[in-house]
This record gives sequence, structure tokens and C-alpha cells, in this order.
Amino acid sequence: MDTSSSADHVQVEISKSYGKVEWREDLKRILRRAGGEGKNTVFLFSDTQIKNEAFVEDINNLLNSGEVPNMFPSDEKMQASP
Repeated sequence: MDTSSSADHVQVEISKSYGKVEWREDLKRILRRAGGEGKNTVFLFSDTQIKNEAFVEDINNLLNSGEVPNMFPSDEKMQASP
């Protein structure tokens, strides 16, 4: 294991008004950092942060297929393409 490179640790901050829109924006930001910018990133998410079952579904999709369906609209996908 190469321990010479460090990784950014990211954890979302859940508030009373935190919902699916905020979750998706946070997840987009994390994915852009890790995939788009190529930064080593550790996403920390605990069971106490599950405010909506959709959060778990999105993480499950990400782990199983490498993407979250309908996360990025087509115009945002085009901006990310080389």
C-alpha cells in the first residue's frame, strides 16, 4: 500500500433543512473532486447521517455501478467531457 499520497476526507454536514437537493449537490461536488480533478478522496458517511433513504440508494448505485442515475443533467455532462 502506497501511503506517500494523502487523501482529502469529506463528510457532509446534515442540518434540519438538509434534503435530497442538498445531498445531490454535495455528492456532485465530491464526485467532481475525486473524478474530475483526480484528487484522492475519502467520503465518510455514517448511519446517523441517513436522513432520507435516497441517500443510501445513491451510495449503493455509486458502489455497484460507478454512477448515480440522473445525477448530472446532459449539459453538465457535456462540460465535463474532454
